[in-house]
Amino acid sequence: MDNDYVAANKEAWEEAFAVHQQGRKVDPVDVLQSPEGTYLDAPVREALSRIGVAAKAVGQLCCNNGRELLSVVKMGARSGVGFDLAENFIAEGARIARETGLNARFVCTDITQIPPEFTGTFDLLIVTAGALCWFRDLEALFAKAAEVLAAQGYLLIHEIHPFTQMLAYQSEPDYDAAHPDRPIYSYFRTDVWVETDGMDYVGGTTYASKPFTSFSHTMASIITAMARNGLTIAEMHEFPEDISAGFGHLKERGLPLSYLLLARKA
Repeated sequence: MDNDYVAANKEAWEEAFAVHQQGRKVDPVDVLQSPEGTYLDAPVREALSRIGVAAKAVGQLCCNNGRELLSVVKMGARSGVGFDLAENFIAEGARIARETGLNARFVCTDITQIPPEFTGTFDLLIVTAGALCWFRDLEALFAKAAEVLAAQGYLLIHEIHPFTQMLAYQSEPDYDAAHPDRPIYSYFRTDVWVETDGMDYVGGTTYASKPFTSFSHTMASIITAMARNGLTIAEMHEFPEDISAGFGHLKERGLPLSYLLLARKA
């Protein structure tokens, strides 16, 4: 990967940590220690119930502060490892794991550079909302995913639907309140997105942030990159629910706003 944009994204993501802390209303420790507390959306819980997590070693790519990974461990997984670019988010994940007593560790790394010690480690690997857009090269991402998965291991992706790449956010100049579902951008966009208005999906605020770069990917490019790395699609589901914190106003429009892919390493 281009180290310049990765380094810049690391700085912007670490900058967002304090903003997220300000917007957070409940400590994840309190949520995870409550009997029914979880950070997993219903489609993920249902998929994990089908494949089972008991005694599995679980990893999460772009794990944020680990709250979703720890939710899987709470369901009965043997252990968890979260990988993320930001040191402060990783430290927060370690704190939450320590205070909840859930068996997980956290590693700060460029995802495509996860060290060889994790080769063939995970029975289950999860990727959740807002992760894939950080990668220019999906082939490199899924090559690493396949590398760290054990034989017959599962990869579960619950992501923002590529369809939403065509839509304008309410804060953007091209947003049309009369036609909020009108496509604005090309689905096949190849230009990168460079933004400086922050990443506060927790509190919903904007702020003058360090620049960060993201990339558009079509559904075809996602599936093809997985297939080329020996990941066989077992299930795919599309949903009208928004998991981006940006298109909740479109839930009743019958649009594909999120999806779940379940694949298995050949």
